[in-house]
Amino acid sequence: MELIRYKVKGDTVMGVLVDYNWNLGVYYTIEKLGRMIPEGSHWMQLTYSPKFKKDLPLIWSNTVHKNRGIRVHSGNTVKNTNGCILIGNTADLTLLKITNSVPAVTQLVKAMDKSCIYSLFVRNEI
Repeated sequence: MELIRYKVKGDTVMGVLVDYNWNLGVYYTIEKLGRMIPEGSHWMQLTYSPKFKKDLPLIWSNTVHKNRGIRVHSGNTVKNTNGCILIGNTADLTLLKITNSVPAVTQLVKAMDKSCIYSLFVRNEI
């Protein structure tokens, strides 16, 4: 998968999460400026989140430790994250929000195989 960041306004960073290999889908993203994972290669795996009490994608790498707890989860604006990646099926670039977030997360989780570790490449076009 690839996370492409393409718009920054205030503390909101918008992007798109694209899957090229596993048929996991395409999603709009929101992250908080200054709390984002760095550009480069990361891993993503579906694991149980004690905070959310359900399986969600966990992201880690050589520079982002698993204990940091960076997840892909639902939310509509930057106010719903402190470092995690929010995804949605639609986005409003003027209002800096994503919508249909819960269905997007459900779709991604359902498409992922819990026994697989997926590659995630993050790049900025901002």
